[in-house]
Amino acid sequence: MHTLGSGTRRDLLAGVAGGFLATIAELALDEHNVNGGESAYPWRVGTSRVQITPPLEVGILMSSGRGEWAPFEGVRMPLQARVAAIQSGSRLVALVALDLLGLADEAVGGMREFKRTIAAHAENAYEPDQFVLAASHTHSAPASLALTNLHHTKPFQDWVKTLALRIGAGLKEAGSRLRACRRSAGRRPVRQPASSARPLRADRR
Repeated sequence: MHTLGSGTRRDLLAGVAGGFLATIAELALDEHNVNGGESAYPWRVGTSRVQITPPLEVGILMSSGRGEWAPFEGVRMPLQARVAAIQSGSRLVALVALDLLGLADEAVGGMREFKRTIAAHAENAYEPDQFVLAASHTHSAPASLALTNLHHTKPFQDWVKTLALRIGAGLKEAGSRLRACRRSAGRRPVRQPASSARPLRADRR
């Protein structure tokens, strides 16, 4: 059964987004009660989360080598876009973390135009080069890397339009929820080496 959403990837994406925010800011609970006043907290951060789950016919990648895809059979967890907007002075930028396999230029009708459309839906609060789109690379999401003919179908193209609309709405919401903060950074010891899709050998290589 092919279902949308993956708990493992969702946890990874949440960790990445959480680590990103933890690195750049400590959010104030009350913007008006920040010790040291606004001058001590020159950064402002806002967040939002919107759903980007497509219709089931906007299907899953089955084989990149054979260019095959198949419709989903259900939704296990909704796919989401998480936005972190950061403002310093008059400069506003954002990171958008997407529960997606990826976004190919061909799949969205050209990345520059896609980002311009997103910016328009955000009421031009951001220029297209002021936000970054980052995908978790979950395989429990649509085949959005243009490795099949899915991106030529009308359901996929309609979903791409909705995707731009919802990301834009998320950017707008995050920008409207800015709170005073300060930058901070931290570090933690790694207790065990990590491996990527392969077991460690006896010599730890």
